[in-house]
Amino acid sequence: MQMEKVFSPKRDRVYYVEIDSRKTKRNRVIGDLLEICADIFYIGAGDKLGQIETTNLNEARFWKDKKAAEWAGMKYRDAIINVKEMSTKDFVELIEPIGDDYVSKKNKKLLKSEKKYLRELDELLEPYVFKNHKVPNDWGKWQKCPKCNLRPLVGDFMKSTSCGCGEDGDHLFVSAYSSKHSNDPKVNYYYMKELRKRWNRKVENMKK
Repeated sequence: MQMEKVFSPKRDRVYYVEIDSRKTKRNRVIGDLLEICADIFYIGAGDKLGQIETTNLNEARFWKDKKAAEWAGMKYRDAIINVKEMSTKDFVELIEPIGDDYVSKKNKKLLKSEKKYLRELDELLEPYVFKNHKVPNDWGKWQKCPKCNLRPLVGDFMKSTSCGCGEDGDHLFVSAYSSKHSNDPKVNYYYMKELRKRWNRKVENMKK
């Protein structure tokens, strides 16, 4: 028996690095004196490490992993770095890599991968009532709704679930035990786990 392939969600953001080096600090001081906006510098296109400054965001290096972006910024010992994030949707719509250097090729590869992921996600969400809800990371552990045969999506702050049954709230709905939300991943994991248990319990009761 062939096992079902379950969609695996990815982080819906990419990362890049702003640089506040001695040069950019000087530029900002001069800009303030002359009432001219100073340029923002990024780790950008160039060598394999991507350590050439640029003011063009299209030439900036983008990473899917935040720690990789932080590691790249640490190489600027005399600078203040700021790891910024951009939504995957904005990255796909706004960024157009230019050039044919190492970093541009890496960005083009990431862009292609993210476009494919968004297409797959759009197709997946088509039958759902609330398309702005999220696919949980442990989706394979959530049972399918006995009515629409879809695994649930999870609402904001893991408070509720939704599937593809009907409209105007006429769908299999499970609310969370708690409406609390935390910035602690361990706490949020607990809330998600409890919500999954409650969903699966309701599905089992509907099958009886």
